[in-house]
Amino acid sequence: MSLVVARLRRIASALVACLAFAHGDHAYSAYVEIAWGVGGDRVWNSSSNPNSLAAMSNATYFSTLSGYNGQNFYNADFASSSLCAALVPTTATVTSTRKYGCRALDYGGNNIFVGTPVADTGPVARAQGILNISPTSLSGTLTILASTDEPTGATTTFLSSGVRVSNSVGNGTNGYNYRSAEYTPFGNQWSGVTTAGTLEINLTGIFLGPQWEITGGTARFTDAGYACQQGGLSGSFDVLCTRSSVAGGFDRNGSHLSWGWDLDGGATGTTMSEMQVRNQAGDAVLAALGGVRAQTAFSYSRPYDPQTGYAAVDVRGMTGEFRRGTGSSTCATSLHWDGSSLSCGTLVVGRVGLCLSSVSADPIGPEPIPGCDAVALASAPVPVPPSVALLASALGILGATRFRNKARTVQGSDPIK
Repeated sequence: MSLVVARLRRIASALVACLAFAHGDHAYSAYVEIAWGVGGDRVWNSSSNPNSLAAMSNATYFSTLSGYNGQNFYNADFASSSLCAALVPTTATVTSTRKYGCRALDYGGNNIFVGTPVADTGPVARAQGILNISPTSLSGTLTILASTDEPTGATTTFLSSGVRVSNSVGNGTNGYNYRSAEYTPFGNQWSGVTTAGTLEINLTGIFLGPQWEITGGTARFTDAGYACQQGGLSGSFDVLCTRSSVAGGFDRNGSHLSWGWDLDGGATGTTMSEMQVRNQAGDAVLAALGGVRAQTAFSYSRPYDPQTGYAAVDVRGMTGEFRRGTGSSTCATSLHWDGSSLSCGTLVVGRVGLCLSSVSADPIGPEPIPGCDAVALASAPVPVPPSVALLASALGILGATRFRNKARTVQGSDPIK
């Protein structure tokens, strides 16, 4: 029994060290980097091929489910004139090369589109900046980083609608290049994101103690340099690059790439919201899906040491997923789920990794601070929360003791000695 008690005391001491930097009920700031899109995004689209969706709740990690009927990719290889010449049937004539495919006229004079194979999906999207952290919220603005490994310098022009489009071949933008909408009858869509883009973070959750959790909220994306291109033809205008007023609909500033959704899409409003999910008939609300769901994967904390002047340090890695949606003409402000599939609208999810690092003052201290790789976290499995029984036992000891000893280091899954 004495060994058990000693072990629990060591666990309690470790938890105190982790909790010590939570700053009570006071907000503080931390440097944050986010990476997303490892392995491509999963898409459930109700208007194309059949899909299956076995669960529907905010607690569901959709990125672990099968049944999706589309995928979107980051920084895939662009098409080229020579590739189009090889892909298009010999009975057809190539009329133009697009970012991710080839327009052509077949033998009968009909317009066709041949998408290029998805190849060499490159570095994922990343953003960084400073966020304000309170016990229940993360907020602030992150700036898109240059992550593309594809040629940049795409030439663009503006349509009368104010949408920036590109018709140049084999090049993109300096942030990241996003291949999507393969499930539509219009070929596919290229989204060119620049380093002028930002994510306005307003996430909610629990940000106290050793096991943080993001449970909802939104992240609004906008980019003054955002550009679009539709692969195939759709009559006199490109549907996929046209502003739409359904929730999550296309907008010229790229806000349709937000997490959560803009309630009136490309119309004049800018109100962000979690995504409402209704039943098949649309007369009952089933869930509200947050724009991000994530949990702590590892943490390192060291409180301020007044004897040496060493700074308080907190490094935390989180892993999870983002969600965004798009309504349709028959479900403009909600998604519909019939119990086994998405029956109206589109749901897109992708893996997310977050690194949060805070240092209160200099000097930092003698021991090295562990690194945090947001891209690796975006590809890591979502962690299982710690044992409720073990945590309760440790917190019970916390309530009966006071932390009076010199601060100690707690790192990720390192054994407590």
